[in-house]
Amino acid sequence: MTEPAQTERTFEESLTDLEKIVHDLEDGQTGLEESLSLYEKGVQLIKRCNAQLVQAEQRILVLTGADADGQAVVAPFEHSATAEAPKPEARRTRKKAGDPEIPF
Repeated sequence: MTEPAQTERTFEESLTDLEKIVHDLEDGQTGLEESLSLYEKGVQLIKRCNAQLVQAEQRILVLTGADADGQAVVAPFEHSATAEAPKPEARRTRKKAGDPEIPF
């Protein structure tokens, strides 16, 4: 079996791998070269997990409609409609004498 590529791993899988690396390093049963290799892999996993957390935070901010400062986020709505729906005909009503004028 081959290990999935780093880009295919979930946050949880990366975190589990990182926990195992920390445990192995704290155990003290690895040699210097293996420890350095594990440390390098751990740093890569930390960067990956951090990037995934930042991405998740950005998605949450978009979903809640606010940025990190609590300001409203205004972004164009991206739709995937292939055809426009027919517009209904506007119904005009006659203005009766004495009706207030509506400025629309």
